[in-house]
Amino acid sequence: MNTQTKTSAYVKKCGSEIFPEIFKPGQIQLSIAAERHVLCPSKPNYVFDKDKLSTALAWMFSTSIQQQLRLWGPSGSGKTEFVYALGDRMNMPVYPVPIHAGLLPSDVLVSKELVSSDKGVVTKDRLLPLAQAYLNGGIVLIDEVDHANEAMQTFLQALLDGKPLSIPEAGLVIKKHPQCYIFATSNTTGEGGSAQYSSTQKENEAFRQRFSFLYFGYLSSQDEVAVLAKEWPELPSKLSAKLVSAVKSSCDSSSETARIV
Repeated sequence: MNTQTKTSAYVKKCGSEIFPEIFKPGQIQLSIAAERHVLCPSKPNYVFDKDKLSTALAWMFSTSIQQQLRLWGPSGSGKTEFVYALGDRMNMPVYPVPIHAGLLPSDVLVSKELVSSDKGVVTKDRLLPLAQAYLNGGIVLIDEVDHANEAMQTFLQALLDGKPLSIPEAGLVIKKHPQCYIFATSNTTGEGGSAQYSSTQKENEAFRQRFSFLYFGYLSSQDEVAVLAKEWPELPSKLSAKLVSAVKSSCDSSSETARIV
């Protein structure tokens, strides 16, 4: 059985209404979901880096870029939050697919569940987040993609190319929805051999070439204080500065330990 791509209602809105950080009134029209999906994240206080936001939107709305966008950088640098904040602004659900070394393609497609019917309790296939996004649209977040084993890399490579998603065990073939966007995050760029992130895998070159890489480092102290002020406006500015300084010292110590080891 072939599953046809479902289309949802999308509307054009002025870019300045959605991303006032980078667009002026009348500068551009963006297509976003007309209604807010139940799985849309809520990140009202997120502070975007303007350069990274511009890069991500240029990729999302390009008709010529074939590669998928991969956000890479140290743990805690805001890669995942960035994707969730994009979903929030654009009324798009985010479907996380956390990757680990033992994950297989069959683990991310369908699951079996028991449901009541006229014939009693029967087994039914339920699409998991990756397949849901591929069918209905939304943002797929392949989290920690540099932990993918060879089987997952081969499977994901076909999806990164936009090929139909075949699920033989459920008798389904799903064509990629035109508003399905695939983001990936990682601590490395896939070369393997990282001292700090020793559990990451070495990726084959064909897989790595499916990505455009966007680096995420830690925010500057000034930006960190600005984020705290927006999230907790009642927090005294001096205390915010001390908290930021303490966290940055801890991160620097961790990085130095990794380099020594």
